[in-house]
Amino acid sequence: MSLALSLAAALCVPALAQTPPAAQEATSAELLRQEAEITRRVKEELGPKRGFVTAATRDAELAAYYRRFSARVECAADKNYPAEAKGRALSAVATVSVLADGRVEKVEIDRGSGDSRIDDAVRALAQAAAPYEGFSAPLRARFRVLEITSRWQFAPVPAAQARPDACAVPRP
Repeated sequence: MSLALSLAAALCVPALAQTPPAAQEATSAELLRQEAEITRRVKEELGPKRGFVTAATRDAELAAYYRRFSARVECAADKNYPAEAKGRALSAVATVSVLADGRVEKVEIDRGSGDSRIDDAVRALAQAAAPYEGFSAPLRARFRVLEITSRWQFAPVPAAQARPDACAVPRP
C-alpha cells in the first residue's frame, strides 16, 4: 500500500510544482494522512489481534475461557487417550491457537515430551476437541485469535478418580 501511495504522490509532483507552496503542503499533508489511514485499516483488517492465555491468566474472561477450553480437551483425552501414554507419566507443553469462531488455527509443541508419538497425540487431541467455544462479543472485540499455552500431562488415572461429568461440556 505504501509503495502505491508513494508512487501516486510521485506522479502528482509535476502538478504540485505548478501550485502555490501552501496548496502543495496541504496536498502533501492530505496524501500522508490518507496513507496513514490506509495503513491503519490494513493492520486492523489483516493483522490478527492475538491474546495469550495460560493457566495463570488473571483476566477473568480469559481465565473462564481457559477453564472451558481445558474441560473440552480433558473430555477429548478421556475418549481418545493415546495408547503410547498408557501406564506412563509424560507431559508436553503446547500452544493451541484458537480462532474467534472456535476453529483451531494451529497447534505448536513448545516443549516436547521426549516421545514424538506423544507430541503427535497432543496435536491430535487438540484437533479432536475442536471446535472450541466461539468467543463472546466482548472477547471477539478484543481478539481474533487466542494463543492458549498449557501443559498436557498424561498419567494413569485410577477408576475411582475418573471424572464422569468431564464430557458434559456442551458443543457449540
